[in-house]
Amino acid sequence: MTHRSPLFLALIALSLASLLATSGCAPPGVHRKVRGMVRELAAAELGPADKYEAYTSRDSLSSLKAGRLSYVRVRGVNVRPKPGYVLDEIVLEGRDVRVDRKAKTIKSAGSAVVTGWIGEANMATMLADTGIVKNPTVRILAEGVEVRGRYELAGTLPVEVMARGRLTVSEPAAVTFTADRVTAGGIPMPIPFAHTIDFRTIYEPLILSGVATEPGKVILTGTIDWTKFGQRATVTGPEAPAAPDG
Repeated sequence: MTHRSPLFLALIALSLASLLATSGCAPPGVHRKVRGMVRELAAAELGPADKYEAYTSRDSLSSLKAGRLSYVRVRGVNVRPKPGYVLDEIVLEGRDVRVDRKAKTIKSAGSAVVTGWIGEANMATMLADTGIVKNPTVRILAEGVEVRGRYELAGTLPVEVMARGRLTVSEPAAVTFTADRVTAGGIPMPIPFAHTIDFRTIYEPLILSGVATEPGKVILTGTIDWTKFGQRATVTGPEAPAAPDG
């Protein structure tokens, strides 16, 4: 199935207005349908996933008809934004959205927060994609990240290395791993070891504000400009199954 990227919250509100005009449903029936549309649109914007869960605030009927949504929350599990990349979990939260139904645009939006985390196996896959180290394994610790793999010294001599370092955010949405210590066979080596993952190649409207590590996971936080949704590249894959309504 091909997933196309619409204007996320604008289309939710516009579709909602159509439902209200044609179905005559009153809450909670309308809200169930809105949550279903949120899950479908999340798959289109974020990529296929094992599942999506959606929650929307129970706004009044007059607010919904006016295109006002006070709160939307979407959670995706094992989201696949592009081949070879998996985000173990991603959560989007949008507040105070105002939609111009005639112009089919978002007039204003309050906070639009994104939080996600990546586990060790998926972090290793992202590193392997760069080719800097072969067959990498990753340990994510509270104080940083440890990477092990095969590195070609001087471009010709393969050696098994261990690099331990930290993750930092660089504007607007890149995460860089910089090694503080690199060893080969337990011997310190003066090998410059750094790698950057630019998450805007995955989600163009994303701006990262922080990165942290906990045992077993990298945690990303940032914001998304909802009005710029629709600029991400098309992703193909199976549609995510629906989760129970939240």
